Amino acid sequence: MADVRDTVDFNEQDMGLLSFNYDNTIVQDTSHYDMGNGSTQTGMVVAMVSDATVGLGASGDFPLGKLVKVETTKCTVQYRGTMQLPYLVGSVPTIGRGITIDGAGNAQQAAGGARGAVERGIVLSLDTTNHFVKVYFP
Repeated sequence: MADVRDTVDFNEQDMGLLSFNYDNTIVQDTSHYDMGNGSTQTGMVVAMVSDATVGLGASGDFPLGKLVKVETTKCTVQYRGTMQLPYLVGSVPTIGRGITIDGAGNAQQAAGGARGAVERGIVLSLDTTNHFVKVYFP
């Protein structure tokens, strides 16, 4: 019997990446293809905005994940795992809590004191100098 450690078999779903359509809040920028990502908005937080379509959503929306690539008609989103995301200045997420999105591609502190229905993930660390949050999405 072959040793399973001899082969690495990843598919997009195993890596926490999925392909979606995107709305007009996400802009494809061909000048960024040399960097391999297709947009200045890669790295931002996105939400589901309609059927199989992601966008920057609205403030308080449930975060789907991190925009990692934008192509002509599709984009790739990391929807699980640990990721670094920008956060909204003035709404610093709390370690151990979840996040929502601000509608402009940033993470923000979820509203309310108790864990809310729309927040997602677990905040692991903060970079308050550069305004990034490290979040784990199961």
